[in-house]
Amino acid sequence: MKKMWQELRQVLGGDAGEDLEDDQGAQYAAAALMIEMCEADLQTDPQELEAVAASLRAVFALDEAEVERLIRQASDNNQADISYFPHVERVNELCGPEEKRSIVECLWRVAAADGRVDKYEEHYLRRLCELIHVPHRVFIQARHLVLGE
Repeated sequence: MKKMWQELRQVLGGDAGEDLEDDQGAQYAAAALMIEMCEADLQTDPQELEAVAASLRAVFALDEAEVERLIRQASDNNQADISYFPHVERVNELCGPEEKRSIVECLWRVAAADGRVDKYEEHYLRRLCELIHVPHRVFIQARHLVLGE
C-alpha cells in the first residue's frame, strides 16, 4: 500500500513530506476504525485486538513498535472521541477504492476474530461502507473472502 501511495503522489506531483503525513493519517484512521469495530459489540476480545495488529502489519507494512503505538493511540483517543466521522473523513480524503477495500477486509477480519460476527459489528461495518463510499458488492465480496462463505 505504501508503494501505491508513493506512486499516486508522484503522479499528482506531491512531495515526500506529504506522502509520509498522509500515510500516517491513513494508518491512524484505519486503526481507529478497527478499534471501534472491536468495541462495536461492547466486548473487546483479545483475538480482535490481535486481528487489528495483524491487519496493520499486513496492510501498512508496519513493525511491531509502530503497530503497538497506533493501537494504543487509537484506543486512548477512541475513549475520548465522540464520533468516528473524523476518521471516515480522513479515509475518504486519503484512500482510493483499493485502500478502502483493504480496510473493509480488515474490518471483517476484526469482526470475525472472536469466532462470530455480532449484529452490531455488521451494522457498524455496513454504515462505514456507506460513509466511505464502498459499493455494497465490495462489502459482500470482502465478507465472503474473510468468512469463507
